[in-house]
This record gives sequence, structure tokens and C-alpha cells, in this order.
Amino acid sequence: MMSAVIETDERTLGTITVMRDITQELAVASALEEEQRRAQSIIGVLQEGVLMVDNTGAVRYANSAALQLLGIREIIEPANFFDLVSINDENCNYTLEKFRASQKIDNLYAILRNHAGGEFDIDLTMLKVRHGESHERLVFVLRDDSARRQENERLSWEASHDPLTQLFNRRAFGQELDKALAEAGQNKVATVMLLIDLDYFKPVNDKGGHLTGDKLLHRLADLLRQTVRQSDTVARLGGDEFGILLPYCGVERAEALAERVRAGIEALVVEHEGEDYRVTASIGLAQSNPTDTSTKAIMARADEGSYLAKGRGRNQVVVVLVSGA
Repeated sequence: MMSAVIETDERTLGTITVMRDITQELAVASALEEEQRRAQSIIGVLQEGVLMVDNTGAVRYANSAALQLLGIREIIEPANFFDLVSINDENCNYTLEKFRASQKIDNLYAILRNHAGGEFDIDLTMLKVRHGESHERLVFVLRDDSARRQENERLSWEASHDPLTQLFNRRAFGQELDKALAEAGQNKVATVMLLIDLDYFKPVNDKGGHLTGDKLLHRLADLLRQTVRQSDTVARLGGDEFGILLPYCGVERAEALAERVRAGIEALVVEHEGEDYRVTASIGLAQSNPTDTSTKAIMARADEGSYLAKGRGRNQVVVVLVSGA
């Protein structure tokens, strides 16, 4: 209701009153306030962090999940988002200016570090929202992506490793061999491969049981890891067959290493129910040749060396420089 007096210089003539029914407007305003409270309640319990900053980076809203990522319990003004955290991926440090220059960002996988020392793998989405004619807000949705990344890393590891020995598997070994052969021309020293085929391993499994066989393979894997260089690759190619890739090693050094491996395997002893179990190894050694067009050639030469070692009495190293021995 609005009222106004109607008067002249000499006298008052009366009043005029205008009344407007605002019942509907109040109902709409009440409904909007209720929707806003409901939205804030939903956002507040989301597992994703939701926060809004102004064009200076000052935090205007943050739900509980966002506060956890920020490393704080509540927003105490003035709190600037980019003073509280840093956001980086492999190629970029994301600043306020970087985000303001982008209209929208979807699924940015990055690392968020907060001032309290917390570090999180995050999946970040950013939207711009207009606030009036001259102001804008940046709305961030931050999802802790650590579990997904850990799961991906686990699956990737399982795809490339032997579950029993924790060594590389045949597939991963082949990829490393491809890479080494592609780079072989850049170095005058040859890349060498050892193929290790265990002798008398079947009786260990048959008599001592598979747990005894597994224990021996564990011990063997440890021996191989300890014997090779950090730059070398060790893999279980399958069953009782192992491979070692020696980049830029040369035949002479590789043969000396193969002899250490052979002697170490011969000295391995696994005890079960009062009995000792041993194996030896027939090792084929082959170096890369400039004519090799694929990994199959060098693997075939190494396999040929292992086969010849068995034929010559086992427990020895045979070097195959070219096909045909």
C-alpha cells in the first residue's frame, strides 16, 4: 500500500491511496527461497566439491566437500581460492587468469595441492556464471579422482605384470624389446636378450607341490632383479621361461651377466618337508642385428640358444650371434 497527501498552498484536499495485491509475488518469492535452500542443501551433501569464486578469486561459496579439498573448516573472508590451493597437470599450472580466459573446462584431470599439505588427484569442471551486467562468477566442481586413478594404475599394472613373480609379462617384455630395437641404431653397443629356460622344474612341481614351485619362482625373480642393471628389463615369459633385456650392453658383458645368473640359479635351494629342491637353467643369448625388422628375429635366436644349451647337457649359456648358431 502507498499513500500520498493531496494539498495546495492554502489547504489539504485529501489523500490518495494505492493498494496492490502482492500475495502471488510473496508466494513466488517464498517458493524461490525454498528452492534455493533445497539446492544449497543438496549441493552441501554432494561428494563432489562445489565452490564459486568471483573474478578476483575470492571464494563466495563452498560446500563441505570443497572445504575438505581446500584444507579448511570454513570460509573466513577474505579467502582467495588460488591462495589456498595450486592446480597443476603435466603441462600447466592453472592460475586465476588461465581459468578466466576459458569459457568452460570439462574433465580436467589434475593435481590439487592445498596449503595444509594435502594432495588430491581431481577431475575438475569449470563454468562461468554472469552476476549482474559487469560481474562474473567461476563455478568449480571438483571430484576426488584418486580412487579411479588408483584403479586404472592397478589395471595397467596387472596388464603388464606376471601376478606370481611381479615381473613384467610377455606382452610388456615385447613392448620393451620393440622400443629397444627401435633405438638400437643410436648406439654402437648392441642390445642383448637372454632367454632363460629352467631345467628340471617339472619334478619340483610334481614332487614338492605347486606351492614349492611357486616359492622357487619367487626366489628366482628376486635373484634376477638383484643381478641386472636398473636399466634392464626382466620378465616371466610363461611357465618356467624368463627373459632379460640388456639395452646397450654388448655381448661380452651380457655373457658375463648370464653366467652370474646361471650360477645363481644353480645355487638356489628351496626346502619342503625335509627335502631340498633345485633347478638349473639353459640360457640362450642373442644380440640385436641391424637387419632385424621385428622382435621375432632376436627372440628366435635367443630361443635357439636355449634349445642348444639343453641339447648340450643343460645348465649352460649358449651365444647365438646370427641365425644358425
